[in-house]
Amino acid sequence: MYKLGAGRKLFNERLVQVQGKDYWFTIDPIFDLQVGKYFDADFDTTFNNTRGIYIQGGLGKKLNFSTSIFESQGRFAQYYNEYAETLKAFGPDPAIIPGRGIAKRFKDDDYDYPVAEVYLSYTPVSFLNIQFGYGKNFIGDGYRSLFISDVASPSTFFKLNTTF
Repeated sequence: MYKLGAGRKLFNERLVQVQGKDYWFTIDPIFDLQVGKYFDADFDTTFNNTRGIYIQGGLGKKLNFSTSIFESQGRFAQYYNEYAETLKAFGPDPAIIPGRGIAKRFKDDDYDYPVAEVYLSYTPVSFLNIQFGYGKNFIGDGYRSLFISDVASPSTFFKLNTTF
């Protein structure tokens, strides 16, 4: 039996998907809601509340793009908050959240940190792919990058992938 519903659209399908002869385009929402407890702190709970959008597409067989935009608020374990504040950037921002970037104060003891990532990918010939973007530059196969830490903040990158 096949049921129609918002759950199927939200969890199993693309929110928006457009495909033509020489192009394709998708849009998907991003949600990550977490709550926890840290017993050695003055506050009751830890949390991370992330909302965002993921857009990707392609033109022809050679040019593709991907972008994701996140908006997050979070309160972390006390040791993590203290560490993030030791990484403080210049200016009024109180902390750098590892793996995400510069955070500003949200309420009294929480952080607000937006993140945007984007890349363009061009494949001029079947054995060469060129990427340029801003985000987490993953190198290698598997779930961890070969050279770059899993908690590195997004950065600008230029990458050549080849197969021979």
